[in-house]
Amino acid sequence: MIQLKDGRLAGDTVLFISALEQELTDFISALDFERRNLGPLEYDLFSDPSGRRVIGHVCGVGKVNAAASAAAFLSHPEYNVSYVVSVGTAGGLDKSLKTGDIVVGRDFVQHDFDVSSVFPDCKPGQIPGCELFMKTLPPEMEAVLPADENLRVGTIISGDHFVNEGEKLAGFNPLAVEMEAAAMAQVCIRYNTPFLSIRVITDSADEEAANDWPKLFAKLSKISSGYAHRALNAFNQLSG
Repeated sequence: MIQLKDGRLAGDTVLFISALEQELTDFISALDFERRNLGPLEYDLFSDPSGRRVIGHVCGVGKVNAAASAAAFLSHPEYNVSYVVSVGTAGGLDKSLKTGDIVVGRDFVQHDFDVSSVFPDCKPGQIPGCELFMKTLPPEMEAVLPADENLRVGTIISGDHFVNEGEKLAGFNPLAVEMEAAAMAQVCIRYNTPFLSIRVITDSADEEAANDWPKLFAKLSKISSGYAHRALNAFNQLSG
């Protein structure tokens, strides 16, 4: 579990990452930003009302893209990253969730990772050296999450395929499934940096998911990016 020292957030930079540009457009366009490059990675740099530097970056779809981008920024000497936020969409696996609900991930599992046949101490989904459920959201940050009647906090699972048979993943007891967050969580554990994922539910990860997601993706992304703004402001009270 990642913990805050003395209950406070360290660092001077916040990193927001999405897989697709539309998932971060509203978040970035609401603030004045400067377009920059970190090697092959393009990103937007701006300041929030408190003066903290904020990076908005579109990493591309999938776990490798997500992990590579997170590691590039977390290891860069110019940026002392305070925490990382994954913003985007997800399929709902908890039957109580409905389209448009917000899910915040406090712990993460890579559902398509399995070395249990050769590492018997590891369960399916468990990375050697990590807990099965990678807990990356410190309780102090969870405690100040903005209240919302459509908000749920819990487990998000990730894998490198679009899920339309979500019932097969019920063993992890997840709220939602997507394709990037658990990989970023693993990187953030390596760098001892708090991480959360803010996702809006676009579908039920069932046989209709491939039809539902394209219809609702752009419209509903405004919900997750809006909540990301609210979370950024809320977490400022833990800075310094």
